[in-house]
Amino acid sequence: TRLRHRGREAMRRIPVLGALARIAPDNFVSPQIYAAEAALATLFTNLKAKYLDGFYHTPTVHNVIYAPASCGKSFARRTVELLTARLMRRDEHTLALEQVYLEAARKAKNAKTQPEKPALPLRIVSGIISQPKLLTRQQEAQGLHQLCFVEEIDTLNKSNRGGKYNDKGDMYRNAWDNASYSQDYMSDTTFSGRVNLFLNILATGTPEQVMKFYDNPENGLISRISICPIPNQEYATIPVWHELTADEEKEIDRVLDYADALTYALDDEGVETIRERTDITAGIQFMCKPLEAWLEEKRLLALRTQDQALDHFRKREAVKMFRMAMVCYGCFCGEMTDESKRLITDFCLWWGEQDLQNLIDIYGEMVK
Repeated sequence: TRLRHRGREAMRRIPVLGALARIAPDNFVSPQIYAAEAALATLFTNLKAKYLDGFYHTPTVHNVIYAPASCGKSFARRTVELLTARLMRRDEHTLALEQVYLEAARKAKNAKTQPEKPALPLRIVSGIISQPKLLTRQQEAQGLHQLCFVEEIDTLNKSNRGGKYNDKGDMYRNAWDNASYSQDYMSDTTFSGRVNLFLNILATGTPEQVMKFYDNPENGLISRISICPIPNQEYATIPVWHELTADEEKEIDRVLDYADALTYALDDEGVETIRERTDITAGIQFMCKPLEAWLEEKRLLALRTQDQALDHFRKREAVKMFRMAMVCYGCFCGEMTDESKRLITDFCLWWGEQDLQNLIDIYGEMVK
């Protein structure tokens, strides 16, 4: 109870997250944070930090929000649109240029000189996408995270049933690790090559559809997701969402400006370029000791109780907390003080505890 109180109080004082939590009805506060994290992690794509194991991590998250039908899952769309409005405008420009290129290529199909294809990153990708197309989009993104937001996880189920070119389970697993993925085909009309994957996922759906997609504890996908239920809304009154204040809107704009400055720069000719990733290891080192202590506490508890599910999920849960801390670092625009460090630590430990329990509640028996 004490951890929950400290964590929720800390959350309300973290820029952006606190504002988004304030406008949400009580039953939607945690789902709101899960939706916001996926969008913010995509915005803070150019952050990297060394984890406990000495390897660099980026803010890569695969978040799932589930509830029965007609329980208000569509709130996630508004949260994503609020935080990614700038990315959507960039994508509209990219798609317009791509359409111009496709039209020019069609007209010059048999010409000696072919139009040059623009290599502009698309930051938000559809859940209905083939393996080759996703790899192409990832290559064009030049190492920037893309966000795949699906309002019904059944979209991913249907997309993956389209044959060998559509089953992307292995790609999603590699994407969480930012590992490379490759394929090599004889055909010139499909993608061949190797790409390091940077893909964030936010999916909502009913419990049945979630269990249908994340159905196998041995394929590595389940332990990589963060999952959150919306409490049962059966016979409940209509949840009332509040408006952001003018100060909260300015706060969000400030954080979005910081994310843009991290990611983009103008060259001498005024052309927008992508910056190198910013190493924030020193700025986020304060999370290491609390995470080491948390991992050891859970290890001993799992050993004492012979809880295989707890031992299975605790290791990657600590990684998720570290990545959430990276997102919080971005929300503070990198301005780390003793107070901001305490708030991030309290919040991430509470958030990780509830996420771990959610996974055990849903998949614990399956893992055992």
